[in-house]
Amino acid sequence: MAADAYATIDDLGTAWKNLTGDRRDDVEAALAEASRLVDIELEDAGIDPSDVSPDVLKIVVCRMVRRAYPATQAGPGLPTGVESTQVSLGSFQQTLRWGDGRSGELLVYRNERRMLGIRPRAFMIDLLDEDPVP
Repeated sequence: MAADAYATIDDLGTAWKNLTGDRRDDVEAALAEASRLVDIELEDAGIDPSDVSPDVLKIVVCRMVRRAYPATQAGPGLPTGVESTQVSLGSFQQTLRWGDGRSGELLVYRNERRMLGIRPRAFMIDLLDEDPVP
């Protein structure tokens, strides 16, 4: 396993370069964690991380962290996890749209596994589990 993260905050894009304090520390820790998760995925598939292009590793790690830590946060006073909000003055209506509940969770998606060279494996489960009759 590699000792360093496969990507840096600068690799994430301009929206993340201006992060400061605890938020920056959280994103840097997420980059390292995402890199370890990619290492584990590759190890489980029997692939050496050194056999995968560094650019592909960087892309996958950046995608994982961008999903988990969006650069833009909900507006002030809104609860964590709110994806969007709508306010109307007539009839005093307010609508909050909640995200998918995966905020902050680092996941490797199927298409990213393919980018890493990980292919799905087939398997079979014997539901009958019977011994053949002699």
